Amino acid sequence: MNTEKIEKLNACNDAVKWLQKQESYEQAWQDCKRGDRMLWLLGKKAGPVDSQSRKDLALCCCDEAELSLPYAGKNKEVCEKTYRAIRDYHAGKLTVEDLRAAADAAYVAYAGGTAGAAARKKILNEAADIVRKHYPEPPEI
Repeated sequence: MNTEKIEKLNACNDAVKWLQKQESYEQAWQDCKRGDRMLWLLGKKAGPVDSQSRKDLALCCCDEAELSLPYAGKNKEVCEKTYRAIRDYHAGKLTVEDLRAAADAAYVAYAGGTAGAAARKKILNEAADIVRKHYPEPPEI
């Protein structure tokens, strides 16, 4: 499979190598087990900050991030507040500045997460399914 377009977006080497082994871009989207890579691509293709496409992507990210709640430990409350903020942003109840403040708090919580390698792999696989629920077809590249 030709990966020239994805390489121009500065995809990581591992993703490019995986994609080269796929029969088609569409099939790769359906078979991907790395929700983080799928979100990366969607982020590259989403519209400008505060656009509806960006808000929809934020909602998808929120659904994905909730998978990590069992591993949030003492940071569970700040994670839950962040997810509420994302949903409020999607609904037009918060500004992008409010959302950035929530994201900063979530980053601190993420840094203290305790998910092991097996849990991370499981979460990424489930996250890929969530991305496909929101975006059944891959974005144009």
